[in-house]
Amino acid sequence: MIPIKKSHEIKILRECGKKHTTLINTLIDYVHKKDNDQNAGRLTTWDLEKLARKTCQELNVNPVQIGYHGYKWAICAGTNENGPHAVPSKSKVVKDGDLLTIDTTIKCNGYCVDGGVTLPFGKIDTTGLQLIKTAKEAQQNAINACITDNRVSDISEAIYTTARTAGFDVLTSFMAHGIGEKMHEPPNIPNFPFHGANPRLKTGMVLALDTLIAERSGDTKILDDGWTSVLIDGGRFSFWEHTVVVNEDRAEVLNPYMI
Repeated sequence: MIPIKKSHEIKILRECGKKHTTLINTLIDYVHKKDNDQNAGRLTTWDLEKLARKTCQELNVNPVQIGYHGYKWAICAGTNENGPHAVPSKSKVVKDGDLLTIDTTIKCNGYCVDGGVTLPFGKIDTTGLQLIKTAKEAQQNAINACITDNRVSDISEAIYTTARTAGFDVLTSFMAHGIGEKMHEPPNIPNFPFHGANPRLKTGMVLALDTLIAERSGDTKILDDGWTSVLIDGGRFSFWEHTVVVNEDRAEVLNPYMI
């Protein structure tokens, strides 16, 4: 069964969403500073991990990814062919022309908010910029589909159609999902058309809307660390995610960074 959040729960989620927005914006600002200041030194994904932990401590929130099925990091952060799950590393240097993906979930007063973004770093080619743009457009179209009495498939179709119209593919091994007291709750929401259970959306459902766009094929594999995902064909990945509340006329975005 898909949980329906009560008004007091949504109030908690709103406050958590504000803190998640601060966290993501802090990471984005740090990336932009490194990108725009030649004297700022190199940027590694481990730098972002350290900043995320520090910011979570300042915000008094739990970086709930730590300990999730043995995961040891507060964020996922990777570049280019890395999918949504990528372990931050001191050796992973973000270089000119990279697409940098950051994903993180926090928990506040018993409830989770999830989100992330792909950012351009340095001079990006036209296809790379279009890939980022498409992921953001797919995200907005997915948000627009999150209204009462639509179905899960309306979200899936919105993402898939946006990607395919732009000439890109979607990942099939990862998907959007419900969220609340747990990081992952029903329903699972593929980025592609599907057969099977297709529940209606109800007012008060809370969803984490991963839009998972691949430059070429959306097929992925997991590396030997057990976590880091990569696109098998070496194409690039772009990602956008917000946590939203389903409403009758328009979804409420709980963490509205860069909208």
